[in-house]
Amino acid sequence: MSNVFELYNFINNVLEDKAPVNPTVDGFLSDLRDHRTKVVNHIGSIISELTDRSATHDIDKEDSDLDRYAEYRNKVQQVEYGTPEYKKICDEYGDLHRKHYKTARHHPEHYSNGVSGMNLVDVTEMVCDWCAAAERNNEDIVDDINKSLNRFNMSDDLKAVIKNTVLYLNECKEDSK
Repeated sequence: MSNVFELYNFINNVLEDKAPVNPTVDGFLSDLRDHRTKVVNHIGSIISELTDRSATHDIDKEDSDLDRYAEYRNKVQQVEYGTPEYKKICDEYGDLHRKHYKTARHHPEHYSNGVSGMNLVDVTEMVCDWCAAAERNNEDIVDDINKSLNRFNMSDDLKAVIKNTVLYLNECKEDSK
């Protein structure tokens, strides 16, 4: 099976070929399969959007201001994330960030109401972005994520979900070694 949708269709076809049990069970199975199909379609929509975003993540940075982005990167790599020195460099390049935030939905700054304006696809891309930045800078990913979480006004529940996701991604990375 080349993808989850083919596997899903294969399983449904096998299940549908089974002999009927009784009308009540058949009705339940029909409803269950219909429900599963809808879940697969919704997950497929999210997968499709995340696939698109993975292919175009931060692509706007390649369109202009390359010299300034390179200059910014070189400066921030010399300081620890979240420190006053880091924040000073970010402020120095504030116009560059504001321009990026206008097109980058995975940044809370894209929205007038911050994180509250985001959807789960935005949050997923943001978390992946944070993890990649921590890896690039060889920083402790949990410590780095905690610093990022403290920058934004998030509920404790959302913070916990993000931390759990980061730990999950870290486990996946370890398992693939």
